[in-house]
Amino acid sequence: MQFPTSSRIITQQFGENPAIYAQFGFPGHNGIDFAGVLGDPIYAADAGMLHVHPLDPQGYGLYCTITHKENLTSYYCHLQQLVVKDKATLKAGDLIGFMGNSGFSTGPHLHLGLRKLPYTKNDPYKGYIDPLPYLQETESNASLPSSLPQTSFSSLACPLPAGGGQSSTISSRTVDKKGTAVIKATLLNIRSAPSIQAPVIGILYESAVLGYEKMVMVQSGGGWEDVWLCFGEVLYVAAVFQGVAYVQLDNGTI
Repeated sequence: MQFPTSSRIITQQFGENPAIYAQFGFPGHNGIDFAGVLGDPIYAADAGMLHVHPLDPQGYGLYCTITHKENLTSYYCHLQQLVVKDKATLKAGDLIGFMGNSGFSTGPHLHLGLRKLPYTKNDPYKGYIDPLPYLQETESNASLPSSLPQTSFSSLACPLPAGGGQSSTISSRTVDKKGTAVIKATLLNIRSAPSIQAPVIGILYESAVLGYEKMVMVQSGGGWEDVWLCFGEVLYVAAVFQGVAYVQLDNGTI
């Protein structure tokens, strides 16, 4: 299989962040995430038949799968746009769409999943396996540059599709506290409300300095207390979401 994007920046490895993915029935992240920018081209990792799936706004967003030989299926998630029709036959390297920020996502990226079927009942990953050992550089993509500088922070979260999404909000409270924060994620969404399901109206990039006017603590059904920073009166970014910090506050508390 070849890399599905020009980016080689992996912001979340297979099996990482078990505390986040336990609520979705996985012992860790069920794929790998490539950072990039909106509109980066996404290519088929290997030959096979493409299947377009219904939009999953609380999970994979706009996504498709490709069925390959040896009972393998690859997943391409959080897309901005698909350019291939359902049941199209593809070869490795064919353009399938463009990188997006749809679904359960904190910034533009590609979630690449790889699943081997059938799987045994005692498989905690339900057939998902690490795609990275299967990926190889090819002559056509080996020299392509990465889109973004390397970061040690995970800048996204991607649960399983269809039925797995953010837990509903139980309660929230506002703390009147002003300060500054430095963005530590590669990319971080600006939303119109303190919720992962609120519309995305902008993006902040790594190392950007943000002056915030208040904090909103949101207690979710998964037992997490998420922290959102409010600025410009009606703009919000996730400072801490499901236990993962995306900013560094001026007082160093996050």
